Amino acid sequence: MFGYVKVVEDDLKIKEYKRYKKYYCDLCRHIANYSQIARLMLSYDMVFFSLLFEPDVTSECKTQKKEIRRCRKKCDSPNMLYISAISVMLLYHKLENDIQDGERRKKFAQHLIARGYKKAFSDYPAIGKRISCAMENLYRLENERCSDFAALERTFSSPFADIFTYAPNRDVFTTLRAQLAYHIAAWVYWFDMLQDVEMDRLSGDFNAILLQENEIEARTEILNLLDRHIDQAHDILEMLPYNENTPITKNIIFLGLPMQVESGISKKNKCVLKSYYS
Repeated sequence: MFGYVKVVEDDLKIKEYKRYKKYYCDLCRHIANYSQIARLMLSYDMVFFSLLFEPDVTSECKTQKKEIRRCRKKCDSPNMLYISAISVMLLYHKLENDIQDGERRKKFAQHLIARGYKKAFSDYPAIGKRISCAMENLYRLENERCSDFAALERTFSSPFADIFTYAPNRDVFTTLRAQLAYHIAAWVYWFDMLQDVEMDRLSGDFNAILLQENEIEARTEILNLLDRHIDQAHDILEMLPYNENTPITKNIIFLGLPMQVESGISKKNKCVLKSYYS
């Protein structure tokens, strides 16, 4: 992913911030099962997805420092093992996309995590195939200069919903979590496209906004989509059972995502944003 899905730290309680950092560190540690190099590229987006899983007993395992090495196997969380494999697979495809966009230097990083990617794919082949197929379809649409917003969003976001529908541990709320993951992924896709529009104009890289007849209307439509996905994610989150992760996920959706929009868009987008909300 892209690292846009972050908390607003100042609005978290101390215990909530410590819990968030614990999830970050736990996910980083579990990624080591696949690739040490991939740990250096851990995305905040994947920490959010790990928070969506129901907290389990193993994720709360506590040990003294001297016991950590002995306890690692015992403390491994099934959810974290799963999401760590997903993280490596998504990172591999993100690097592939960057390489196709002309960032040849990323090829070395992709090579370094290739063994970890194969192991993650082997451990979770169903979701691995789903992600691989979706990313191939996305590359195809981009190479064909597809301007269909709906097709692009569906192709990119659907495998993120599948992260939950294919998860080893599922419950009665899995469908809701999958829907929430779809909206967050769609938000990330459109926000990244809006962020990169001026750079893509100069480089000639794919950007669906630049393929529309009226660019200003296209930018406004993207801003509308960003709002819509936040609202829908909010509605779904309210239907999920409350747990210790809920205040953190609410912080990200209600505060973190809107703050990214306000601070991360270009000057031209800000003009559109001003007219859009006036």
